[in-house]
Amino acid sequence: MQSTNIEDRNQKLKRKQELITYAHESLNEEELACFKNFMDFIYKTTYEQISSCSDDNIKMQRKYVDDMIDMFVEDEDGILTLLRNNFYESIKRLLIPQSPFFEALKNGWYNHSEKEIDYTSYFINLYAMLLSFQSQTSHIVCNSLSNHFINMLGVNFENSQKYHLNLPDARVKKAVAALVSGKYFSTIPACQKKLLTVLENSYDNHSSIDFESIFDIDEKLTKIKSDGKEIGASNQEIFNIMNEVVSRLGETSFVYAPILTFGNRFSYINDMLSKRITNKSILEEIGKKISTLDIDSFRSDGGQSDFFIDCMNIVFDSDTYRELDNKLNYLREVDSMNYCLNLVDKKAISRQEILAKLQSDDLKEKRNGQVVAFPKGTIDLVEKPEDIFERMIQLYKEGFSEMDETEMSLIDGTIRHHHHYATSIESFYNYLNGNLFQDLPKEEVPEEAPAPVKKKGSLLSQFFFNKRDS
Repeated sequence: MQSTNIEDRNQKLKRKQELITYAHESLNEEELACFKNFMDFIYKTTYEQISSCSDDNIKMQRKYVDDMIDMFVEDEDGILTLLRNNFYESIKRLLIPQSPFFEALKNGWYNHSEKEIDYTSYFINLYAMLLSFQSQTSHIVCNSLSNHFINMLGVNFENSQKYHLNLPDARVKKAVAALVSGKYFSTIPACQKKLLTVLENSYDNHSSIDFESIFDIDEKLTKIKSDGKEIGASNQEIFNIMNEVVSRLGETSFVYAPILTFGNRFSYINDMLSKRITNKSILEEIGKKISTLDIDSFRSDGGQSDFFIDCMNIVFDSDTYRELDNKLNYLREVDSMNYCLNLVDKKAISRQEILAKLQSDDLKEKRNGQVVAFPKGTIDLVEKPEDIFERMIQLYKEGFSEMDETEMSLIDGTIRHHHHYATSIESFYNYLNGNLFQDLPKEEVPEEAPAPVKKKGSLLSQFFFNKRDS
């Protein structure tokens, strides 16, 4: 292992020396001065900053800079190699424009009193810009990063104990390379914005960015493009969904399927999922069911509205998870029924019939004949929560009207706890039916007594006091 490390280090030193020799042999006086300023920036200015700071932990800070240079400058595919591969273009289009800044840093002229700067934070920006010269994207990358390069905020070494000098790991480097070298970088604007997002989050060890999801961005976008052409989506629709996928990639969970390519379906479905479902496992479960719906059942008929979204508006207006699941299962059954009817030359189920069925009580959650839902026709009187789980909680609590606040709080907390850890809709209901509902005492009602009159607004007076559904 030690031998390998020595060989690796020798290779890095060789690359550095070869680049310096080539520069002296190939550049004129002005270009050489620019190159020297650049090399001084990397190998002198940053280390001088360490020596001048008041922090006693110089050893830790030096290792941080060493590791940064090792990863982004001297590695086999690092800055020195990239500079050598496109030497004259890089000197002319990148280093000469930035040379005054490097010289100002070297001479201590740059005033950063208002912004604490870690000079090494520029290494990853330089890496991205130099990488672009071999990917036919340099005009876009350099234009977008030139100002970002100078204004990149980092961590001042004086505050190293506070920030722990987080070094970007290899995932950041791979994400930058995937974006800059990608074949869609020039044509999909979201790719360019994503590069800035990656750079801005590259030093945060607790970043919410999933860098790994960006590694295969070309494959993801190629599949979307292929799907769109296969199902007959327009070029604009394909472009829109590709751009939207990249904008969400690595930053938030989302659902993609060919059926979502048309119109604004992708944005609509993912926005509704995030509004209506907070449990990640249940969100993914619902997303998968939507993804399996038949494309032909939801093709546009030239009307003003999108039948798919008309259906989904009703689906996402569900008051419980069971209702939501029932509606999606019904739509999947319709796909199968219409397929079979077409085989025997029968008339398919009409869109009006489907919409009517989705809005009926048939698909709502029921317990012992009682519908678990908010009253119909009272949209101005009852404001339902956005989150379906919160709707369920609000409805469930009507069954606890006789309990004191302590008991109510305990029930509420228990339900929320199990919802947070539920792995599916079914597992959540298994808990509710098998534990919570079953353990609660039943209300004693005389056998011959008339049916109790429900309180105004109460929908579930007996809801929590029934046995588990068979």
